[in-house]
Amino acid sequence: MLATPKSERVSETNDHATVNKLCAVTLGYYDDPFLKYFVPGSYERSSPEINRGYALRVTFLRNIIYNFCDSFENPQIINLGCGFDTLFWNIDKRKPETDFALFDVDFESVISAKMRVIARYNKLNSIFTHSSTGLSSTKYRQIACDITHIPSLNQSLLSHGFDKTKPTIIVSECVLAYLEDNQVMDLVNYFSAIERAVFVNYDPMNFGDTFGKMMEKNVHGFSYDFRAKKICESITNAEWDDALGYSMWDIYQSQIPKSIRSKMDSVEFLDEINLLQDLLTHYCISLGYKNITHEKMTDLIKFHQ
Repeated sequence: MLATPKSERVSETNDHATVNKLCAVTLGYYDDPFLKYFVPGSYERSSPEINRGYALRVTFLRNIIYNFCDSFENPQIINLGCGFDTLFWNIDKRKPETDFALFDVDFESVISAKMRVIARYNKLNSIFTHSSTGLSSTKYRQIACDITHIPSLNQSLLSHGFDKTKPTIIVSECVLAYLEDNQVMDLVNYFSAIERAVFVNYDPMNFGDTFGKMMEKNVHGFSYDFRAKKICESITNAEWDDALGYSMWDIYQSQIPKSIRSKMDSVEFLDEINLLQDLLTHYCISLGYKNITHEKMTDLIKFHQ
């Protein structure tokens, strides 16, 4: 699959997100001992509200994924538009005995670059089997694929051992917003064929106000227009049981435990809480679920400390 100008622009957002996440990790917002290997050289420190936003995003998404892995046997995780995300290593570090399979899916250029980094550092490749053909693992599979081409995505997943009968959580962070509405619907429909599944999506929203228009204008020059702004509607129009949606500000106020918020408060001082509120009200988490009760879905979102 050849890189296109559009795919290259989207892939650039991977570098931006990885640096921002590492900045939050370095400051002590959350733990990730693997991320530093994917950021060569120095980088500019992000603003306190940006650091807090990334920390909240990672903390909330990881909590759902960890709870899912704890709740079901032989779970599968599909990381759409994975970039340099270190989810696999953090899941394995948390509970090495867990029998799971994680599928990293992204453009070929991103997957190739990620594999080169993995091969370079023992901290990343020590849990893989080394052979004449490269690195392999029963828990980790990399798929170079354009996710908008469903037949190729399906063939690639199945050829790498994906099983639609196993409980699966699909994760997309700032991915669907870059797709056309019909492409989002095709993806949501495709994954609805899994017997038991959760679809977790993180994306920007609320472009109608002044802050949103400014944010959309800034990002437009970096990638291209956000088009998919109705993820929950797409999920409920497909063969999913139901959908939930929260702004990140709602999550910060009602879902994140006080102990975690207090820790974040101690890392950096926020001059204006309104700046954080403006940022968090323009990002959301949407979740679709199938063959999982509403009560169980609510429990997956909770922090069990």
